[in-house]
Formats: sequence, C-alpha cells, structure tokens
Amino acid sequence: MQDCVGCGMCCYIPEIPELDKECYSECSKCSDDRLCLSYDQRPEACKSYKCYWAVNDLSDNLRPDKCGVMFEKVENFPIYAAFLLPHRPEAWEEPNVLGIIELLISQGNSVVIGNGPNKQILVLTPIGIEVSDVLNDIKLAQEQRRVNGGSVIHNRSIHV
Repeated sequence: MQDCVGCGMCCYIPEIPELDKECYSECSKCSDDRLCLSYDQRPEACKSYKCYWAVNDLSDNLRPDKCGVMFEKVENFPIYAAFLLPHRPEAWEEPNVLGIIELLISQGNSVVIGNGPNKQILVLTPIGIEVSDVLNDIKLAQEQRRVNGGSVIHNRSIHV
C-alpha cells in the first residue's frame, strides 16, 4: 500500500457519521498538515478506509490531493465514485485522471463523478450499461446501508 501521509482527502471529502462530519467539510480531528490528531482512537470507518490510489500502484501525481480527484469503490456494485475537490471541478478531465477513468470503465465499472458540495454528477458507463441502471444501483446501495447500518462506500456514504 502507498504512503498517503499528508494527503488528507479521505478526511475532507466523505461523510464520517461516527464523527458527525458532513461531506466536503474539514474533520475536527485533522491537523493543518493533514495528519489525524486521534489516529490511535479513530473510528473503524477511518481505520478500514483505503482510496483507489492508496491500494494501487499509481504515480504520485494521481494522489487525490495532487490530482484533485479521490476514487472510491461502491461496495457490492461495479461502480466507482470520483469525488472532485470543489476548487478543481475540471480535474477529472486531466489526461492522467482520464486514464484511470478509462481503465475502470474498460474493466466493466461505471464511474460517478461528484462535483463537490454542489451535488452535480456525471455518470460514465461501459457500453451497454444505462445511466439509469447505475443510479438505481446507487440507490440500492444506499438502501442497503440504511438497512444494514453500514454504508455505501467503505463505511462512508455518497449522496446522489
């Protein structure tokens, strides 16, 4: 696994219910240099979380804080969420990021790109997959989260 110290996008972008932290807000446990102030006592959602960059052998320029996009797998569905930093809404169009999106789609995954707190999304799918099916799968995943007490993406949630 890659060293993600100093990135901190997983502390900023997703909701962390255990810490009453909303999407796209600063975590009260995150220091100015993007280190967790309560690392040893952090919630299980934080302990188990690994973004796509951290678990794959990707170049340093694709680290979420550097490329402006954080990819996460939607549990139990062939979908990845791509969270954009609010100040970089076009980051997904950069060639290195498009390369990851193309790879994920070529592997049969859909990619849902979220544009920060504005809740605007773009859904990219493999040929033959309808956008409406992907959105229905996300709604199903959200319902599973509510029923099971878990969440959609690695113990966190996405909002569509």
